Amino acid sequence: MQIKDKTEIKKVQSRWSECHLSIDWIHNLVYHNYYKEIIVFNMTHTRYEFVVIEEKDSIEGLSVNPLDSTIFYSTWNSSQNKGKIMKLSQDGSERSILRDKNIISSGVLTIDLVLKKVIWINRDLNTFSSIDFDGNNFLTLGTFKSESYNFFIDFFDDYIYWTGNYENSIFKIKPGVNETKLNYLITSETNKFGSFKIIDPSLQPNSTNRCIYHNCSHLCIPININQYRCVCPQPSVRTDEKRCTQSVSIQ
Repeated sequence: MQIKDKTEIKKVQSRWSECHLSIDWIHNLVYHNYYKEIIVFNMTHTRYEFVVIEEKDSIEGLSVNPLDSTIFYSTWNSSQNKGKIMKLSQDGSERSILRDKNIISSGVLTIDLVLKKVIWINRDLNTFSSIDFDGNNFLTLGTFKSESYNFFIDFFDDYIYWTGNYENSIFKIKPGVNETKLNYLITSETNKFGSFKIIDPSLQPNSTNRCIYHNCSHLCIPININQYRCVCPQPSVRTDEKRCTQSVSIQ
C-alpha cells in the first residue's frame, strides 16, 4: 500500500518521546497522553480539546473502548517503582483501580474487545499479563527476553504485537508461550519504530453514536452506553454552564 498524501490532524506536545494514541472511531474522538494527563479532541474540530484526567503518576499507556465508553490506562510511580492498571469513563468520571498488586513497573497496554481483556507489559519482569474488563482473572500470558524499553503494543488474531526501541523492531508472541528467542516481525536498521496500529474490521465493530444528535457547543463525549456529556475546552469562558456539564440521555 502506498500513501501519497498525508494530513496533519494536530500537533501534540509530549514531555516524553512516546505519545500514546487511542481512537474512538464511533464518536470521532482521539485520546492521547501527555505526561500525567489524558487529553481528548475531536478529529473534525481539532482546536477543541479537553483534559479527561490528571494523575499523580506518569501515564504509560491507554486504550479506549468506545462500545462501553470506557478508558483503560496504566500508570507508573518512578520513585516507588510501582504501577497500576486503571479504568474510567470517557469523560473522566467513574475512576477506579483495576489492579495494583504485584505490578513492579507497568508498561504499555491494549485491549481485546472480543475477550473483554486488558493486556499489558510488565517492563521489569519482561512478562505479558491480562485481566478482565472488571479487574478479575489476572493471568501471566507469557515471558520474553529483551533489553528493550517497550513503547507500543497491540493484540490481534491470538497474537500480541509490540515494539522494542533498542532492537528497532516489531515483535509478536502467542500468549502462553515463553519466548527464549524473540520473533522479529519487522526490523529496521536505521530508524526506531514509534507507534503502530493493526487495522481490521473486527477490531472496530459498529455501535450507536451517542453524540450523533448532540446539542453541545464544543465537545461531546459519551459517558456510558446511552448518555453523553457536553464539555468545554480548556482554557475557556463558560457562558452556559448547564450546556457544558449536563449529562443528556438519548433514550
